[in-house]
Amino acid sequence: DAFLESVVIVPFGHANGSKLFVAGLSSFLLAHVLYVIRNISSVRNLKVVRVVLSSIPISMFAYFYCNLILEHVSISLHFPIRIYCTVIALMGISALAHGDFHGSVGAGWFIISDSVLSFNKFVRPIRGGKYIVMTTYYLAQYFIAISASSNKSRKKLD
Repeated sequence: DAFLESVVIVPFGHANGSKLFVAGLSSFLLAHVLYVIRNISSVRNLKVVRVVLSSIPISMFAYFYCNLILEHVSISLHFPIRIYCTVIALMGISALAHGDFHGSVGAGWFIISDSVLSFNKFVRPIRGGKYIVMTTYYLAQYFIAISASSNKSRKKLD
């Protein structure tokens, strides 16, 4: 259901402006939480070094980028934005910890998509921003779908 919501509802939320933005954000959040759960629950032979090395840059990016966005929004949005930044960072870290190449690429595209989306919406418009967001969003979905489709066809990061 979260995948269906993120493929169907979220794009319409972008296309129709802020009318469905909250529904889209909720769908993204739910999908990212499910991706984190999937990644963590299916990790075999967790590589602590991989977790630490992926945690540092992703956490630093999430912290600084989140604070950049927070400078441009009302105080009432600070808590939900912090939660969302935390969850998407965990999604990226868990994808790298999982070690699946396609899942990690998909997580990277999601981070890019959400970063462009939030900058475009809250900081200042980016020329072609909506197209960048939708292109990176569908690339993320594509790579995550490949990752989830078959254990046999997956490339590992090792």
